[in-house]
Amino acid sequence: AMTLTRSGNVGIGTTSPVAKLHVDGGASTNPLTIHGTGSDANRALNFDVDGASYGKITIPQGSGGAMAFWTGAANAPSEKMRISPTGKVGIGTSNPQTNLTIHGGAPIVQIGSTGSAATDQVSLSLATLTDGTVGLGNAAAKGWTVYGRGNAYTTTAQQNDLGIGYWDGSAWRTSMVMDS
Repeated sequence: AMTLTRSGNVGIGTTSPVAKLHVDGGASTNPLTIHGTGSDANRALNFDVDGASYGKITIPQGSGGAMAFWTGAANAPSEKMRISPTGKVGIGTSNPQTNLTIHGGAPIVQIGSTGSAATDQVSLSLATLTDGTVGLGNAAAKGWTVYGRGNAYTTTAQQNDLGIGYWDGSAWRTSMVMDS
């Protein structure tokens, strides 16, 4: 059954729709199906605000059933995450190669508390810096870090070093270095 209320709400499977479109599938395993045919690669579930598109969910053509999530500025969303047909998740990539593949700027992954900078004591970042340093440690300018420098590091004498450092209140200091 379908209901159209005086306020303009549409109910499918309900006589009391509480939103512009309210679908109640009851015990159905598929209460809502979005179907499209043809070769249009832009078929999507779009999310618009005041006539501007800010995001969408697509099944990209030729992807074998992947699902892509797009977000961004008004009328300029771009793909930010994809789930492959095999369940691999890519953030910042449309071709995830592992269970979770993340591409992006530093820090790529940051785990922290919700406190202010003065009280933030739980923070963990893994980042590759432009000088070739890979660090694991506190994201803020305090605490500790474990770092490795590859052969792209800017100072030749410190290439391929592995070190442990700490923040002394004004600068990062090295407490231990193993060099190659």
